[in-house]
Amino acid sequence: MKTKRGQITIFIIVAIAIIIGAGMFFVFRNSESNLNEVNIEVRPVYSFVQDCIKQTCEEGVYYVGSSGGYIIAPEKSLNIGFDEGFEKNIAYYLYEEENYMPTKEKIEDEISLYVDSMLAFCIADFNSFPEFEVESGEVVSDVRIETGKVIVDVEYDLSVSKEGQSYEINEFKGNEIIVRLEKIYDAVSEIMDGQMKKKDSVCISCLNDIGNKHGMKIRMSESPEGIVFAIVDEKSQLNERDYEFYFANKYEVENEI
Repeated sequence: MKTKRGQITIFIIVAIAIIIGAGMFFVFRNSESNLNEVNIEVRPVYSFVQDCIKQTCEEGVYYVGSSGGYIIAPEKSLNIGFDEGFEKNIAYYLYEEENYMPTKEKIEDEISLYVDSMLAFCIADFNSFPEFEVESGEVVSDVRIETGKVIVDVEYDLSVSKEGQSYEINEFKGNEIIVRLEKIYDAVSEIMDGQMKKKDSVCISCLNDIGNKHGMKIRMSESPEGIVFAIVDEKSQLNERDYEFYFANKYEVENEI
């Protein structure tokens, strides 16, 4: 079955319960272990930076989902204008019959770029800690998309002084964002594999199968410049909302039902 011009929305819902208690235990234990390795005098600064890293990485994961895997959408993107006066760009994955889907490594690099660039806004020159003198170096993050989570390790040289004593901190490891971005990437890859075999239409039954396989919703909406796909994962929550990943495809031949 093929789509036709007009607004199309497809919901493919699979309700499968998941157990995350064990995973949360190991995350908690890992965080406690890292904290115990830091001198007690500067643990408040260390915990503050860890919280900022997690918050900033969550923002990066959100933004790559909203634009198709990029912090700054590429040139080949679909532009959507909203009545409120703002615009949104979503990367084309199918464009002029070519596949422009980014690699998983590219998406990791984009999230890392966001963390490196935006962490300072959360840190805010350590103004929350007037009792400390803090000298900081460059932020260098390593982001990995793994099963059920996104992990970010950060090298961030800090020299923290208090009452004449100086302490060094340079590693902030084991920050985890519980989002199934790897599973979403696999689902999108399957969609694109099908699109590259049939570049002028969308196989609705195939989307249904992919959604059922991965336990996600797949939505589609059509604009004059192409079709926007949204992968919605009820098992991944950011800001108390289901995580969503968007991408767009542009077809050279008009779709028919």
